[in-house]
Order: sequence, then C-alpha cells, then structure tokens
Amino acid sequence: MTYVNPPNYAELLTDIRSSSKPVIIEGQSGTGKTSVALTILESTMSGKYQYVTPRNPADLERIDHIATGEVPGTVVIDDFHRLVSETQSKLIDIAKTKADLGNASPLPKLVIIGINQLGESLIQVAHDIAKRLGIHRVEPASRDQFNAIQSEGERALNISFDDTSSLWEDSRGDYWLIQRLLKLGCTQNNVTETVNGVEKALKVDLPSVRTLLTADLSSAYQNITKEFCRGKRFRPGNDPYFKLLKAVSEQNEPAVDIKLLANQLGDLRQSINNIKDHRLKVLIDEKGNLSRFFHYNPENSLFSIDDQALFFYLKNLDWDRLRAECGFREVSETFEFDIAISFAGENRKLAETICERLRFLDFNVFTTSFTRRTFWE
Repeated sequence: MTYVNPPNYAELLTDIRSSSKPVIIEGQSGTGKTSVALTILESTMSGKYQYVTPRNPADLERIDHIATGEVPGTVVIDDFHRLVSETQSKLIDIAKTKADLGNASPLPKLVIIGINQLGESLIQVAHDIAKRLGIHRVEPASRDQFNAIQSEGERALNISFDDTSSLWEDSRGDYWLIQRLLKLGCTQNNVTETVNGVEKALKVDLPSVRTLLTADLSSAYQNITKEFCRGKRFRPGNDPYFKLLKAVSEQNEPAVDIKLLANQLGDLRQSINNIKDHRLKVLIDEKGNLSRFFHYNPENSLFSIDDQALFFYLKNLDWDRLRAECGFREVSETFEFDIAISFAGENRKLAETICERLRFLDFNVFTTSFTRRTFWE
C-alpha cells in the first residue's frame, strides 16, 4: 500500500527488464532492494521469473542447480553474500557468459541481490565482468520519500499524523524502519484498519514507540549484540568491545573513525586502543555472523554498523542491563596489557608459543624481549 520507488528506479528498470544483462543490486539491510527488484519483474514479466535465497534451506538445492547453467529464464538470487564462494564463482561465470552471448545463450539472466560492497567484491573475484553488468545501489529513503510513504498510508487508512519529524530522524531513511515506526504510531492510537467517516488525527508518543520497537527487535539483535560485546573469548573483565559498541551507539552516525572516537572519549581511549589494531578485525571476521552486521577497516580505523535497524536497537538499548546479561564485572579497570611474560633466553620458543596461544584467546601480552607487533598485529 505504501511502496515508493527509489531515486534510481529508471536505471534499475532498464537493466532488469533487459533479457540478457546481469544485474547486481546492493545496499544496507532495509533499503528495499528486494522489493524494488520484484516490483519491476512483476510489472515487466508478469511473474515469469524464479526467486531464490540461501536463507530458505529449501532453495539451496535449487541454487546449486541454477549454478549448473541448466535453468533458463530470469532468476533472482537474494542474499548472494550468504552463498559459499564456489557457488558464487559458478554463478558469476554464468553471468559473464550470458552478458557476452546475450539472447543467443540458453543460460539464465541473473539478478543478484546482496549487502553493501557486493558489486565491488564480485569485481575483485572476476575483474573482466565490471563493464558487462549493471551494478545498482539502493540508497536509504530521502525525507521526500518518507513523506510519500506516510501520505500513502494516511490516505489508505483515512488518518493524519500530527508530527512525524522525530520518526523520520529515528528511521534514518531505512524503509523497513519507516514502515514499522508509522505502523506503531497507528496501533498506539488504536488504528488497526481504515477509519470510517471523518479523518482521524493521530499523535505519536515517541518514547513509547521507541520502547515497543526496541523490544520487538530484541529477538533479532539481542544475541548478536551480546556476541560482539563478549569478544572472541569471554572473560568477566574483558569488556573493550562492550565499551566500544556503547560509545558508537551514542554517536549520530553508524560509521565512526574509532581512532578519533578514542581521542574524543579519554576514559575509553585505552579500551579502544587495545583492540583497534588487530583484535576487533579478528573478532568480526572469525566469530559467527558478526560480519553481516559490522565492518571494520584497520587501515583507516573506520568501524560501521551496516544495518540501520540494529543501530536503532543499540541507540535505545538498556546498556546497564546488557552489561549484567553479558556477565561483566560491575567495575572493570582498564589496563593496556592483560598479561606480562618474563623468560630466560633459552626459553624463547616456549615464550613465543605461550604468547601465540594467549593471542588466540584474545589477550594483550607484554614482554620486554619482543616488540608489540609480535603479538597482536
């Protein structure tokens, strides 16, 4: 009822309706990537396409079959970043061949949907594909688009909101958040269907809406937040990741230069410095699903939260309660090093082995005989 086109809709339409040009659609979670692709396909192909996603276990076998090139027609592959690299490579080869041969090839036309930087990562895998496909990024909604979504909903329900400027600020242009916040504004005013008769004016209680939505989001984000905060190897006194995430949640943007952040927040400087050179990158890359939500580049110290709904959740989280749930001590004094090792020269190899084991367990180690680089870079 309240779907609106993104600004680059015309470019997406042109490439998606092409019978042979492979298309990549990327963007942060909640920007409507899948919605716009399926909307275009429904209008131009009357439903004559296949849609698959590795999120659905039943689709995995179908995706493997598509990767053989024996499935004709147009195929939409959502959440492409979740596929194993071998399957990704096979599908990219199909896209390249289809782009080269066009309609003369019986191979499927692929519409690939995934997270930010998907197009760049695929080009790194196959450099010669860059000029043969359409790469499109679906950006967050503008204020005008927010207003359009609101107007469509108001018209459909015969209502009018008093003031939604705070809802717009909270949504940060995330289409899913916009829909959800406006819906909660309706249910808060007991509007669950179209109002009969005179248009009904609604006033939004923003603190209540925030509380309700944060509670709803906990099922999706509580565990991933705890996993990040507890670090690679949990210890009750090892809380620099908790302190970093809390500090980022208090910023205006979900992307932060944590080196600058450490300098601005003197009381957190030591905690952030302890993890920014190596440990934070290792945590995100190696632990569970963290890389789906967080990104860190040690070269420029840029840490980002790639899901606006998660950023909303973190900004409205009860951090004292989370600290207790994670199992951290009430007071955690911060030290530059966790462990110091002293050894005689003949025990150097043993010391090196111990240091590497400790590094794997997410400890910072100090010894007078080695440089810091030996242990955490």
